[in-house]
Amino acid sequence: MSISSSSSSSSLSSPNPIRSKHIIDTATTDLQDETEFECEPFFAHIPSLPDDQIKHLRSTGLLRRIIPPNNDDNNDDNDNESSNNNKKDYIIQLLRNKHSDFCSRPFHPKSIFPLPQSYTSLDSSRPWILYWTLHSLDLLSAIPDQEEKLIGVVHTIEACWASVRSPQSSSHHRHAEGDGGEGEGGGFGGGPHQIPHAATSYAAVQTLVIIAGQGDAYPNASELALDLLRRKREAMYVWFLSLRHPNPSSSSSSSSSSVTPPCGYRMHHDGEVDVRATYTLCAMASLLNILTESLTEGMMEYIISCQTFEGGFGGVPYAEAHGGYTFCALAALHILVTTTTTATIPKKEIKKEIIPKKEIKGGVIGEGVVGDTKGGSGGGVASRTLEDCEGFDTEALRGWLSRRQMGYEGGFQGRCNKLVDGCYSYWIGGAIAILDLGRGSTRDISGSDSSVGEVCDDGNDEKVDDSIRKNFDSGVFAWDDQVDKFGILRSTNDGYDDNHDADCMDTNENKDDYNEGGLSFDQKLLQRYILLCGQDVNGGLRDKPSKPRDFYHTCYNLSGLSVSQHVLTRQQRQPKKNTDDSKINNPTVTQYEQDDYNVLGATHPVYNLRPERVLFILDAFQKL
Repeated sequence: MSISSSSSSSSLSSPNPIRSKHIIDTATTDLQDETEFECEPFFAHIPSLPDDQIKHLRSTGLLRRIIPPNNDDNNDDNDNESSNNNKKDYIIQLLRNKHSDFCSRPFHPKSIFPLPQSYTSLDSSRPWILYWTLHSLDLLSAIPDQEEKLIGVVHTIEACWASVRSPQSSSHHRHAEGDGGEGEGGGFGGGPHQIPHAATSYAAVQTLVIIAGQGDAYPNASELALDLLRRKREAMYVWFLSLRHPNPSSSSSSSSSSVTPPCGYRMHHDGEVDVRATYTLCAMASLLNILTESLTEGMMEYIISCQTFEGGFGGVPYAEAHGGYTFCALAALHILVTTTTTATIPKKEIKKEIIPKKEIKGGVIGEGVVGDTKGGSGGGVASRTLEDCEGFDTEALRGWLSRRQMGYEGGFQGRCNKLVDGCYSYWIGGAIAILDLGRGSTRDISGSDSSVGEVCDDGNDEKVDDSIRKNFDSGVFAWDDQVDKFGILRSTNDGYDDNHDADCMDTNENKDDYNEGGLSFDQKLLQRYILLCGQDVNGGLRDKPSKPRDFYHTCYNLSGLSVSQHVLTRQQRQPKKNTDDSKINNPTVTQYEQDDYNVLGATHPVYNLRPERVLFILDAFQKL
């Protein structure tokens, strides 16, 4: 029996969803029908499955029996599956241990556990492999328990560093080793002796932030990662500036106008210009506190110029709207409109011929606040909401994003008339989460006037500044910072404003609304697709059931699952007079299956890092 047919998991309480109906049959509708037919066995109703399939699914770990509290039979190994209506007590389970084992493969010695030969095609993506697997393990709360492995990751990332002279000062001559001399910038390539690239630099920085954010748990690895970021920070800033690509067609027409002309970024010297570069550089710069006016000038204008008539964003102006590019555009805009910190870079670290003299102020390069209420990305007070971005159609984007969720499968497609793909669980799900954050939909249950939610830190001794929490809000709530062994953020806050009627209590009619979550898509439907169709029974996650598992889809399936569980989650209210902790200590997560074992660690929808890692690195570089 094939994995597809033998893994016929279930939506426990509902019948099969309705298949798509088409007015005209085309090649596109035929592919859609094939995909729905492929997913259909995974939506079988568990009580309707024969005993042998139930037993097989339990042996793979996908099914787990929940013993009712009033049932004295605690023997989960009972082979009589049909007795006492036991089939109704099964739930779908996240294969945490198998996924952890799969993602740990790159950290084993080659002599013990070499990667398959097919991975040679990813030789120029080594930082990506490290980020995909390490972030997945972080979400699974399964970071390698040997600090030497994390130290080895830092050394591997450092080996990917390459210095490069700015095109303004010399040819694109690359130096494979060393920090380079004055006037040299640099970034991380896909492997040793490869040119620096915005995408692999982003993956390298993300990986280093994960390790640095481990703090006291792995102090040597944490300090080593943090030190590497400190040493390379200024050189990366020089390199970022050398990647600027002003739009020639708009610069002449805007020369006499006060409107800032659009300016994109290249992925590498002589490389393509698109919003991936804008997002990756923007994210790295904000984390490292080097997001200066010199970098952000024209950034917002370029991003907005990439919005299409459909509502989504293409990689470049006038291109087709795409889920990955839409995420990059929206995440970069979110950073630009919410960043209110002052970036500082020592003047002595930057060669004067690369930076205009007007940017040198009192020993600080590019000192100022980014974000502009008029839609420009120059200096000024941050606009705080995406709706304030001039020329940005948020409603059209919201409509385009909402149409990407597939009615039958429950997952997301990346473009109109395309098929469902597990990786868009994050690219589209994360984009919707950012858009919901941007409109101020975060529910404030503390009774304060602020609309910004808090994120949970990891218990570091040094308190993270409240302004950093607000500027880099993740939408993940943890009022008392209580995190259980599964990484669930729990609260003993009763969810009431002080002026709220103490006798008021949620009724059965609106009780389910809190369980559905606060995001503008069906969170449980997405989780169903990930748990039922995305999981490989041998570990790892995939695009769809007919596709093989890989590190990329494992990372973004898990990231999308985390976003759907944690971001803007709602708390069921309880009356104030009820002081029974067991009744008010509710998980602040949204779940398809009510099982703590399935809950991942929270991820920040903008950076796709655990919020505590983001706060750690922001706090570290704010103090420079």
